[in-house]
Amino acid sequence: MQRSKLKAIAEQEAEEGEAMYGKNITAEMKNVVDKYIVEPSYVPIKKLIVGRVSYGGMNPEVEKLMTHKITGKKNMEISRQMDKDISDLEMAAHFKSNLANTMA
Repeated sequence: MQRSKLKAIAEQEAEEGEAMYGKNITAEMKNVVDKYIVEPSYVPIKKLIVGRVSYGGMNPEVEKLMTHKITGKKNMEISRQMDKDISDLEMAAHFKSNLANTMA
């Protein structure tokens, strides 16, 4: 009963408001789209760097990532080849020799 009463009151207030201000409110005003974007953080507005930062060669991994992020290059090959101790060819030769020894 309470919900229906509140709903009826809200409808009545909406009708009264429409009757009072209906002449002043145009169709464009009713269908207006927001002209403003609300950004909760100022990081993209000020174009700040987010995350880990390294200067002077203290952390070469982070510096390498920073330079690639700044230039816009996001290449997965760089992260794969970053700290290889053994080349791919050496690894393949090692597994090939071990495979031959286990089969014999």
